[in-house]
Amino acid sequence: MNIDIGDYVITSDALNIILNDKMVNKKTGEPYLKAVGYYTNLDHLIISLVNRKVKAATVESIKELADEIRKINKWATETFSSVNKFRDI
Repeated sequence: MNIDIGDYVITSDALNIILNDKMVNKKTGEPYLKAVGYYTNLDHLIISLVNRKVKAATVESIKELADEIRKINKWATETFSSVNKFRDI
């Protein structure tokens, strides 16, 4: 598995679904992936990713935080909308 979702790439090994940051080697300029989390299922990965985005938000008020959460929720819904379709299979 190798799914590009913007700033992150989802990969997998025999036991985990892995969330990776896209990185660039400062010396060579070559891109590489840095694992930031290992998950047993996609639901846990999605929850962690949403939490990461909320924590990274630079807001200064509750209203700005609520707006940012709405924006992140919209992004997650659009990005992972097909996940629910596969649960029914």
